Amino acid sequence: MSGPLIQIAEPLDVRPGDVEAWVDAAGGRFEEAYRYMRTATGWRPGPCFVAAWLSLHKDDRGELATFGKLAEWLGVSRQTVYKWRGTYRLDEWAEQMRLLALRGDKLGNVDRVTYEQAIKGESPVDARRLYYQRVGVLGQELTIYDQTEKQRLESWLEDLRRVEE
Repeated sequence: MSGPLIQIAEPLDVRPGDVEAWVDAAGGRFEEAYRYMRTATGWRPGPCFVAAWLSLHKDDRGELATFGKLAEWLGVSRQTVYKWRGTYRLDEWAEQMRLLALRGDKLGNVDRVTYEQAIKGESPVDARRLYYQRVGVLGQELTIYDQTEKQRLESWLEDLRRVEE
């Protein structure tokens, strides 16, 4: 998925504070984050909306770019938004959702690109290893070898020759 995570420009048919209508209109990963929060926590719409909003990159927040504007749109005070943020540990939830989005959106693409590079003998193994470690896919027990197909075949043939001797 490319482009903004949410269309923050307020849809004309959505009244301020109508969280469910906004989420339905926004769709995409923002809707997924919001629905995940509602299902996983059972919290009210406000804190879940704020957590989903926090999971967005600042450039993707559009007209609701600040806590003040977000609070005004939700119909609560800025202090209430800050209280939710601390009480519900919304920054931690937002970080988890960012990591989930990173894994879901980027991992398949990184894997495809680096696999293509690997079979051509151009594999940036260290970069791939670092990326996999960052998204939690690569365990310490797994090793990635930087060998071209030809090197692997030569090594295999050499092993076979030793066995025959």
